[in-house]
Amino acid sequence: IDRGHCRALSPDWARAAAQCLGCKSRGDWRGRLYAAVCRDTDSQADSLMPDDAENTVHYINTDLLLAAPIDLGLLAAALIGQSETDGCVSCLHIGRDESGYQAHFEAFGPDGSYFTPQESIQALLNAIEHLPQSMEPAWQACSKRTLDIGYESGDVPRSVSHPISIDMLARMQILGIDLCITVYASS
Repeated sequence: IDRGHCRALSPDWARAAAQCLGCKSRGDWRGRLYAAVCRDTDSQADSLMPDDAENTVHYINTDLLLAAPIDLGLLAAALIGQSETDGCVSCLHIGRDESGYQAHFEAFGPDGSYFTPQESIQALLNAIEHLPQSMEPAWQACSKRTLDIGYESGDVPRSVSHPISIDMLARMQILGIDLCITVYASS
C-alpha cells in the first residue's frame, strides 16, 4: 500500500480503509490490510486465517487501478463518496509520476475485507455505476481501468478457485475495465 499520497483524501492513511461507518480493518502479520470481524476481537479475525497461513494459498483483495493524463482527485473523491451503507470504497493511493496520474481503490464490506473476488468486484462496480454523470469525462479519460485480483501463493491447498460470473464480466466490459490476477510469493 502506498500511504504517501492518500493523505490528501484522509489525514490518517489507516482510516482510508474505514471511509464509511461499519468498515473495520487491522494490519495483519505482514502489514497488509485485512479485516477484523470486530475491532475488539482481533483474535476472532485471526481464527479466519488458517494456522499455517504462511503456506496457504489465499485470496487477499481486489484493487481498482486507474491511470489517466488528468488529475484523478475529483474522481477519487466521488468514488469514495459512492460507498454504500453495507460497505465502502477506500482510496489506497492517489498520485502522479512521469507517466501521469494514478489512483488505487479497494472495497470493504461491513465486516471488513471481502472473502471472494466476486464480492469485492460487485462492490467496486456498484460504486462506479453510481458515479455522478459529471464524473463521466474523468472516467472516460482513464487510459487504464483494471480490477486486479490478488492472491498469496503457498503450498496448500493444491488449488483455489473463485469464479467470476458472466454477468460481472459483462458489467466490467460495459465500463471498459480489464481484469488482472496477481499472485504474490509467500513471504
